[in-house]
Amino acid sequence: MKKSAIIILIVSLIVFVTSLTAAITLTVRTNGWDDLGNVSRFGQNIDNLVSRGSWIDLPIGSSVSHSIDKIHEIDPQGISEIHITGLSESILISAADNQISARLEGTYTTRTNKVEWEAKTSGSTLYLNVKYPRYGMRFSQMNIHVAIPSQFSGIVKVNTLSGTSRLDVDVTDRMTAYYHDSLSGSLRIENGGETDIIFSTLSGSVDIAGLNGKVSGETMSGNVNIELDNLHTFDVETLSGDITLTLPAATDADINFSTLSGSFDSKNLTVETIRQERRLLLAKLNQGGQKIDAETLSGDFTMIGR
Repeated sequence: MKKSAIIILIVSLIVFVTSLTAAITLTVRTNGWDDLGNVSRFGQNIDNLVSRGSWIDLPIGSSVSHSIDKIHEIDPQGISEIHITGLSESILISAADNQISARLEGTYTTRTNKVEWEAKTSGSTLYLNVKYPRYGMRFSQMNIHVAIPSQFSGIVKVNTLSGTSRLDVDVTDRMTAYYHDSLSGSLRIENGGETDIIFSTLSGSVDIAGLNGKVSGETMSGNVNIELDNLHTFDVETLSGDITLTLPAATDADINFSTLSGSFDSKNLTVETIRQERRLLLAKLNQGGQKIDAETLSGDFTMIGR
């Protein structure tokens, strides 16, 4: 068997094991074994089937529809990190005037207890968590909206299973770094500003524009589209997802692209190939300088100048 075929087989096995692990974690947490559920990478996540599927639903009681609209107002004094944990909720981070405002609103159906929206502070970290019943969830369609005042200057971390997270255009100057960790949830940022962006997702896509900070992350099958105003650190890795990087045509950078079967393309840029092999491309953009590191298994890497 050829080496490439073996690698693809191993990757397929990894995907299967990852999916199986997520399902096991879901079942364990749904039945209340929280300590075991917290071991995995996505330990704080609950599989989307908790809210939308019925195969793990226990036939106890009748389904009841509920609505929730709960807001926590938190003094930002002394808080340097905000951790948001959800499941499939759409997550929006925007700007506020004075207080940190954390809202959960939407509808859901359950056979048992109601959903809770929890806000806790430990040291300098604010934890915002959607707490689901241990079993009996049938459906949910909810949104998380966290508004951050200018007094806050720190880190925001989002951990979600399938929910999309989005940053409003006027909020990125209020955080030094933004972390997006998900299984299939996408990341959308219209104006990244000087915020450092770090992401990790299995199949969620990543779209970031107007970024003047560092970007690093990994995805298995999600496509990554990054538009930079200025290049700092760029380090992105995918398996089958494509990477598209748009940046000023006058940027000076050294390009390091490694892949098994993906291709490289550049548009409106002056790129000089330094070394090219079957699985490796070393090139120089204009005079060279900052590092551009991209790695894929089968995904393509495209650079576009503007």
